[in-house]
Amino acid sequence: RIDVILMDIEMPVMSGLEATRQIRYREINEGKLKRVPIIALSGNSGKDQIQTAMQAGMDGYVIKPFRKEDVFSALSRYSNMYNTIDNVEAVSGIEETEEEDSLDMGDIAEKFKKEAE
Repeated sequence: RIDVILMDIEMPVMSGLEATRQIRYREINEGKLKRVPIIALSGNSGKDQIQTAMQAGMDGYVIKPFRKEDVFSALSRYSNMYNTIDNVEAVSGIEETEEEDSLDMGDIAEKFKKEAE
């Protein structure tokens, strides 16, 4: 089960916008998929880019570079699993760093991968 998707806008082969459109198409037309919140990740903070992401079917938008609070805040809006930033830190085991609260998605992915095994 997928609770939320963090989708980079610019990816090789298929853009995050196109991937989101395909996910939304399948949710609607195949009827098997429950709507999954999709949060855009992008270095582009332009109003047009954000609007395009929302029109593609994304639910939220986080601008890179981001602080972990930015991501946790977006996650808390869309996932029942993460109710507060403190809860996310407790669940993920990722502690605050002294480097401007930077978030290493690789650390979080590794932590959840190990827990899943």
